[in-house]
Amino acid sequence: MTTPDDCDRAILRILQEDNRIPHRKIGETVNLSAPSVQRRIRCMDAEGVISAHAARVTTHLRSRVAGGTGMGRIAYPRSCWQNVPMAKGSSTVSPIEQRRYSAPALEKGLDIVELLSTEERGLSQSEIARRMGRSVGEIFRMLVVLTERGYVVQDADTDRYSLTTKLFEVANRTPLINRLTALAGPIMRRLTHTINQSVHLGIASDDAIMVVGQVDPPGNMIMSVRLGARVNLWRASTGRVILAFSEEETLREFFATVPVPEDMTEDRLRKEFAEIRARGHEITDSFTARGIVNIAAPVFDHTGIAVAGLTVPHLERYHDPITFQTCARELIDAANTLSSGLGGPNVPRFEDVAAD
Repeated sequence: MTTPDDCDRAILRILQEDNRIPHRKIGETVNLSAPSVQRRIRCMDAEGVISAHAARVTTHLRSRVAGGTGMGRIAYPRSCWQNVPMAKGSSTVSPIEQRRYSAPALEKGLDIVELLSTEERGLSQSEIARRMGRSVGEIFRMLVVLTERGYVVQDADTDRYSLTTKLFEVANRTPLINRLTALAGPIMRRLTHTINQSVHLGIASDDAIMVVGQVDPPGNMIMSVRLGARVNLWRASTGRVILAFSEEETLREFFATVPVPEDMTEDRLRKEFAEIRARGHEITDSFTARGIVNIAAPVFDHTGIAVAGLTVPHLERYHDPITFQTCARELIDAANTLSSGLGGPNVPRFEDVAAD
């Protein structure tokens, strides 16, 4: 059984208070990324540390609930978890299933990568160790290997470590992204030359939208999004057109795990997603830049699932001979062409929607 650390104990304390809390919120409390929190919880599930995820009925109401026994939900093997405070009324249950494989060194390396992915200025070795609840010696060995493999680089002046672009390069070798970008490249280049606007291609990545393709127009004045950028899921038109055409189960999972901004609600977002589905695209003011209007359309694969979104952040210029309507029509046609290349369905053309 893997030896628990302070982060595991902190996660358990939070889960005992509320086992419905999103992984992102837990991560903010314990200084870990949401995927890292999820992996640790799965590990504790596999080892029987967590025996079930369910509601615990208040003591004085148990007699009113059928089957009111067995309310304890978290089991602690006493050899490992005696330092974790038990919630009152919890019971200890033997591990259901032992974890078959364990790779602590790999997990530490991945934790470092995920931690550095959230830090724009990088972190020192001691800061990484403190955030992860590990010793400096453990972290040092991991950082040496990650640096030698090219995933991490150390700034010679500040001694801070930060991620290189190698992870992005590796990710782009995956079949989906590789095929997407290979098909999208020529289409996006033709589009930018036709409308003289920048265009970017994005996919859902954990709790955000990641830009995996980006092309600038030949003109001098442009508005573009950096390749590799991660944008808030709910505030990106690329993400909204993907979510609008997602299956209900997928949408529910995003609502449960990715916090909705304070100025939005789930009901409002669902209504807007329904309107996007009816039109087949989204045209709306940018959520991040004043004066920019987003034109976005989904990209489907052969299963009919929206796997990406194509977006033009439209910049209005004085005396521009290319109309906004032309940009919208060309963007939607480009997205449909890309969907057809992946064997997917098309959304209505802009003229068809405008005619309605």
